[in-house]
Amino acid sequence: MREAAKEAMAELEAMLDQLRAAPLEVRGMVAALRKQCEAHGFRSGARVEFQLGTLPPNEALAPGASEAVFRAAQEALANAGRHARAANVMVSLDTVGPKLELTVRDDGKGFDMNHPASGMGIRNMRERAAEFDGEFEIASTPVQGTVVRFSVPVASVAVEDYRVQLWVTGAAAAALTAFSIWRGSVGLWTAGAMSIVLFARAISGYRRTRERREVSR
Repeated sequence: MREAAKEAMAELEAMLDQLRAAPLEVRGMVAALRKQCEAHGFRSGARVEFQLGTLPPNEALAPGASEAVFRAAQEALANAGRHARAANVMVSLDTVGPKLELTVRDDGKGFDMNHPASGMGIRNMRERAAEFDGEFEIASTPVQGTVVRFSVPVASVAVEDYRVQLWVTGAAAAALTAFSIWRGSVGLWTAGAMSIVLFARAISGYRRTRERREVSR
């Protein structure tokens, strides 16, 4: 009963993610991907492994790009279960050069690349990649499985951009916090807290960007 309840919960969360209307940020996309992989394993009986590499900051992706990556993963997993009947599926997400790349590899029945499938899933993934100037590739061999690669561009975020954010959000946080203490206003306390959160995010982004620049050197 405990296992059945866990399976039902994974299915429910995956269904809710399919109905998601709000735009996904990078971290939210990763959490949703994990749920989809778990639900696919319960649904199909396949062994699904999820590997996570380096992620770009939200600011480095075009609006809607995270959602496109997530939807491509859904399509690829659906194909792996519905058509390929795969026993093992590997899903990986990583930043490769100037792009965020999703790879879905399965050991299903595959198909002849000279006679590619014409289903809506492949068409949808190709159209989503084109919408964001990304790339879509699929390679398959009968009986040996299929590999799907879907990527979207990652824009470089300069360290200088985060320095400006640090100055602005830091000054706002200090001013609002001091003013809220002086006036004792709950509304100002809330605004100050939000400024502190933005300041903390700017610090995190600044550190990540500096680390990436040092590695690239």
